Amino acid sequence: MDANTIRLLDVPDTCRTERLVLRVVRPGDGETITQAKADSMERLQPWFPWAQEVGSVEENESWGRGVYAAFWNRTSVGFEIRLPENDELIGMIGIHNRKIDPLFWELGYWLRTGHEGKGYMTEAAKACTGFAFEYLKAEKVIIRADSRNTPSQKVAERCGYHFDGTLRWYEKDAMDPEKRIDMCFYSLIRPEYEANQDFYKVLQ
Repeated sequence: MDANTIRLLDVPDTCRTERLVLRVVRPGDGETITQAKADSMERLQPWFPWAQEVGSVEENESWGRGVYAAFWNRTSVGFEIRLPENDELIGMIGIHNRKIDPLFWELGYWLRTGHEGKGYMTEAAKACTGFAFEYLKAEKVIIRADSRNTPSQKVAERCGYHFDGTLRWYEKDAMDPEKRIDMCFYSLIRPEYEANQDFYKVLQ
């Protein structure tokens, strides 16, 4: 399966877990995204270059529309993580195509401050793993995390991903470009997913 075939896949823009609604970022979400980022900057800045500034509503709206376009092009699926009882945006999780292979995908995620320690991100990551294998026909899904970012690593481990190793000096430090950081890599391949599909079940 090549990139052109992937663009023709029928992929839903919303899915549910036991406690969460995951829906693709939509035009008009810029203000909500801006507030969620502003609430979480102190926690996010050590790990993400994009989190060094909150950005304006217009900038985040423009970013969100790019995510929306990428969904229709099937190059990534950028989900907002929302609570169904009040529609609160509590984080983001994306499934991004690894350009080395159209069937290799990567999960990236962040959680809004105030919602840590409740298992929300693990729940979302499990669902997105199932989503990638079922709807995007993934053969492999990876998660990478700064070697100092223990919570992000724990999500990968709780989701059953295999620890592949640590690459030293993989990229520049988010807060200090003069420094370099080590990156931990985790992966799940299709045979491992198929042996435990119910664990990654997505509710519709």
